[in-house]
Amino acid sequence: MKMLFILLGFSFFAKGFTDYTVTGVVKGSVEFICDSDKQRELKYLYFQGGKDFKIFLNGWHSSKSFKPTRPETTSVNHTERTISMWDLKVSDEGRYKCIISYKDSLDGTTEDTIIHLKMTANHSAPTITHRNCEKVGEGYCTLTCTAIGVFPVSKIAWDVPLVLEQRWTEVNHSDTVVQDINTLLYNISSTANFSCPGELQQNTNCSVGGVSSVKTPVCQQHNDEPTNSPGVGTTMGREVPVGVMAVAGVLLRLFLLVIVVVVIVVVVKVLYWYKMNHN
Repeated sequence: MKMLFILLGFSFFAKGFTDYTVTGVVKGSVEFICDSDKQRELKYLYFQGGKDFKIFLNGWHSSKSFKPTRPETTSVNHTERTISMWDLKVSDEGRYKCIISYKDSLDGTTEDTIIHLKMTANHSAPTITHRNCEKVGEGYCTLTCTAIGVFPVSKIAWDVPLVLEQRWTEVNHSDTVVQDINTLLYNISSTANFSCPGELQQNTNCSVGGVSSVKTPVCQQHNDEPTNSPGVGTTMGREVPVGVMAVAGVLLRLFLLVIVVVVIVVVVKVLYWYKMNHN
């Protein structure tokens, strides 16, 4: 702990100052270049972050050794005067400081570089699913566009053909956004209704952050929901509630029972008639 306070103390006498922004990708890596005079010999190079840059993350000293707090995802190259970070997460977004001191500096001044790390995620293309699709010419289709693992949060855009512009409405006025509490990535969805008059067949797609879904027919006569979900039976492509199927089973058993009783009665009567006519 004493070593940490000593390290942080040097940063109060900054002379040189550089400020720039770097964009990192989730699970990727970045390299920060510390501004310095390579003709001068280093005394130390520290890499710090957190609020007011008070957290020492990694570094190098010409005459001292110390344990970095993030050796698993950061490294320091004091020769090239660069900092590397890898296995990036959304939570790594923020401001960092590279602090350099030279051996010939007599007054303890440092040369500081402030780096703004902005995170982004290479999410997969969004997908479109159909719900409540009625017969073409008689109703409408509800389409939902979903994007998984998005960062930063972005708005879903629908690409609606001109011929459909008067025949569609967004069900939700704003996108539904859910953030994963662990990864901090966003899952985004948007729902729209399309009317399906006549034999009109048009395609549409949606996009998030410049990544587009595949073109999808607007008016489809099927749902993307599972047809064999729990509690639902299927016959001839139509869903039948389990309660109806149970009643049908009971009626079938009663019908078979009646047939058996009738057969028994007929057999008894035949036997009785045969006995009476042969006595």
